[in-house]
Amino acid sequence: MKKIFFLFIIFVFSFFYCSCSQKTDSSHKAVIKADKNFRISLPKNEYKLYEPILVRFDYINERETVDTIFFNFIDNYSNAVNFYVTSSSNTKLYNKKIHSFNGLVGESPQYFIEPKDTFILSMVLNRNNGDLASFENIYFGNFGYYPADEYKLYAEDKIGNYILRSNEVSFKIVALNDEDHQVLSFIKLKDYKKIFSDYPLNSFTEHAYAIYSTDELYPIVTRETDVNLVNSTFKDFITKFPDSYYCLNIGFANSYFIKVSNNTPSFEEAMKKVETFSQGTFFDLFIHQKTINTSLNKNFNRLKENIDRYNKLNDSLKINNK
Repeated sequence: MKKIFFLFIIFVFSFFYCSCSQKTDSSHKAVIKADKNFRISLPKNEYKLYEPILVRFDYINERETVDTIFFNFIDNYSNAVNFYVTSSSNTKLYNKKIHSFNGLVGESPQYFIEPKDTFILSMVLNRNNGDLASFENIYFGNFGYYPADEYKLYAEDKIGNYILRSNEVSFKIVALNDEDHQVLSFIKLKDYKKIFSDYPLNSFTEHAYAIYSTDELYPIVTRETDVNLVNSTFKDFITKFPDSYYCLNIGFANSYFIKVSNNTPSFEEAMKKVETFSQGTFFDLFIHQKTINTSLNKNFNRLKENIDRYNKLNDSLKINNK
């Protein structure tokens, strides 16, 4: 029952974080325009088949007023940023989300960017874009994949009264080799220690570290959560991959603060702790952005209130049952 309750808390927290409480009227057509201040980039140009492709977004608000970003950067939600991917061999265009929840999630303000501020964040491109992967070929929770080929990519996001179009980047997908097949088999078995020890340089190892840290290590927060283990695990990842685009991902950051929330007095204390091992990394850059820090703070406190309420109720029930 405890695990079900906490799973429910995290689900509700995640849903309302992404959808917000107020939906806006999106019946009018926004003007689409290219903007040099809205840019995307990739950490590399070549990927293995089924490998997660993380896209970095940089937006500079050069206006004199606050800019509102309407589409979120949660990979598998229908009001997320729109990707447009074109293959070179057959000019096939991938511009539709594999799974859409339009009845549940509407367009709503997600982030507020102060004048002259830069907003940086990443998403997994093939989490919900590309060809639908068969069940046995779903890795890291990604529903999509791109066949071996060369591709061009750009993105569009609603910022203020405009749909802004990013620059275009290119990437290539190549076939798996024998070692890749071996690593992917260990991922299916969740034998992460084998991957970390025997295949430290494989293309999938960084992603295995990330998924272990966020999804496998204490997927449900309880009083028994070992905060020291959480900190050492995230420290290990951030130290090994200081420039990883996972360090710029809202889901990755939220996962850390969720896992330490039950046994950490405040968000400020959690920030102080993570700063001891993240300085000079992309994670440090990410969590100190004003709009991101505000969002993480609110989510931490909201979840902590629910956990504390449950703990008090649970203690009361134990006393009454004596």
